[in-house]
Formats: sequence, structure tokens, C-alpha cells
Amino acid sequence: MIRKIIFGYIIGFVFSLISIIIFFYFYTKKVTKIVDNIDKQEEMNSIVNAIPTDSEIKLIKVNDLQSVHIKFNGDKVVFLNFWATWCKPCIEELPTVIELYKKNKNTVDFFIISKESNDEIMEYLKAKNIDTQLPFYSLTDSISFINYTSIPRTYIIKNNIIYLSYLGKTNWNHYKITQFIEGLN
Repeated sequence: MIRKIIFGYIIGFVFSLISIIIFFYFYTKKVTKIVDNIDKQEEMNSIVNAIPTDSEIKLIKVNDLQSVHIKFNGDKVVFLNFWATWCKPCIEELPTVIELYKKNKNTVDFFIISKESNDEIMEYLKAKNIDTQLPFYSLTDSISFINYTSIPRTYIIKNNIIYLSYLGKTNWNHYKITQFIEGLN
């Protein structure tokens, strides 16, 4: 009887250990995919990733309704994240975007952008108790030079060059992403 109990504990422990290893394997693969994407973006010819020099995005800042025009020709890194209140992957990755913002708000211009109205965005942010001092914006015009129809979609841009374009949910607060952004500064 005791042998069966000990055997059961051993089987349970081995199963738990295998489950943890599998989880971290796939989590690491996802982060590696992003880092590989970063490496590929750096290797590509910048002309392929260039944004026309006169390009800008017109936005309305959600918390104060201030009109904003983003230009990409400056020396500061720009982090664009397209999301929506109804998009589950967008909502799931939002805490990691917020953490990245808190760490880099002085060196990176963050724009968390939705095509929804200011009222819809504010209502959602208040309902979920999300800090409205964060850089949430409502898109006022269409954009022809980047794709934002599928979300969540994130771009990291500097000097009119898209260094990273990523479609899907990820952990934006991962140390390799932070290192990548620091390398652009």
C-alpha cells in the first residue's frame, strides 16, 4: 500500500515537472520568435522598412481630447500599439505594455491607439480602473503607410524606419524587448 502511494507521488511529481518544462519551452519559443523577428528587422535593408518622410498620424488624446500629430523623423523611439476594447489578446497584453511604458516613458514616445471613439475608450478604462494618464489615443484618420487592420499590432519606429512590426499578443515587458529598445536610443 505504501509503495503505491509513493509510486503515485513520484508519478505526480514527474508529470508536474514535465508540464512545467513544456510550458516554459513554449513560452521561451514565443519570446525567441519576437527576438528573431527583431534580429531579422535589423538585418533588412532600411529602405524596405522606411516610412515616407512627410508621414504623420493624427490622433486625439483620450484623457484630455488634445489633438496630436505623430511624426516619425525624430531621434526618439516611437512605440505604436494598435488595440481595441473588444479585442481579448489586446486586453491580455495591455498590462505588459503599461509596464514597458512605466520603464521607458522618458526615452520612448508611446502611443496606445484605438479606432474606437474617445467615449468608448474612456468608459472601458474607467470600468477596468486603468490609469488614464497613460498614452491612450483615438485614431482620427486612416493611415496608408502602415497596416493596423489586424490587432494587436505593434510597431517600434525611429528616424522613419520601422525596426519592429509585430502582430499578436506578447509580453512587451520582456527584458530582451527592453534591451532592443535601449539599443535604439
